[in-house]
Amino acid sequence: MALSCSRLCSHLSLTRLFGLRTNRITIGVYSPNVSYQSRLPLCRQYSSSKVRRGIGRYFQWANSKYEGFLKRRFPRFYLLYHTFMKGFKLLFQDAKEVRRIKAKMINGVKFQDLPYREMEKLRQFRRDMIKAVPLVVISIPPFANYLVFVLMYFFPRQLLIPHFWTPRQQIEFRRVYHSLRVRHHLPIIEGLKDTSGQVKNSQLQSRLKELCAKVQGGETPKLSEILVVRSLFSGPPLGMKRMSVDHMACYVRGLNSDSLGVNQCLEWLFQWLQVSSSLKDSEVSLLLHSIVFLSANYPSGPGQHL
Repeated sequence: MALSCSRLCSHLSLTRLFGLRTNRITIGVYSPNVSYQSRLPLCRQYSSSKVRRGIGRYFQWANSKYEGFLKRRFPRFYLLYHTFMKGFKLLFQDAKEVRRIKAKMINGVKFQDLPYREMEKLRQFRRDMIKAVPLVVISIPPFANYLVFVLMYFFPRQLLIPHFWTPRQQIEFRRVYHSLRVRHHLPIIEGLKDTSGQVKNSQLQSRLKELCAKVQGGETPKLSEILVVRSLFSGPPLGMKRMSVDHMACYVRGLNSDSLGVNQCLEWLFQWLQVSSSLKDSEVSLLLHSIVFLSANYPSGPGQHL
């Protein structure tokens, strides 16, 4: 009896085990052929997306470790590296902005109808690309970006665009470029004073000479002293069409705001808005000269704007 019971139990165990194995074989091989094929692309997509996320997280982690190492051991090199990476991001942002502006022009907006900032963006981006393209080409080969870092260190202003300047270089180079523009202020005033001799109206001629003398003496004229001679800039000899090319080299003018406070900037902007909103289209020549009148000695005397 005991023997038969043990044989029965073993037989049941074998049957159960065989059944489980049979089920496993059926489940694993026969029944889900169609569902396996249908699930295969989904599994591949899910796996590849997980791999991509994993690789992205790994590179992000490795990059943060690398930057941390540079920041601790080589702080000067880290500043150049950080400026280099940030510069490319800014350059790509400008490229997207320019593409948006070009799309507007394709849809019928003319260049002269664009807002000033968009016109300036197109002009500046074109000039930046002339400098940036050689830099990008140099940095393509492996480890060539280290050569770019050397160029950034020794020739930043000559070879690099503002996107790749450090914060300290930004301030320094803005001061340099502004000083180059300021050199033209007094020659413009001298040329304007010499041209005033051709003005037939003796009263307006005298006012213009007084205006020029005040700027040459280191003072900033009042708005009323500028607007009183506005009619002279509508036609010859001071109209826009009569100005020489040398006289118009100063189309980018203004202030170096790095050395000014907020209130001083607001005061200058208020004066500029007062003048620009008062002039007619025919008096645009005075608009250009007014930037020199208001900027040459602002805020308190010669050299304060440098």
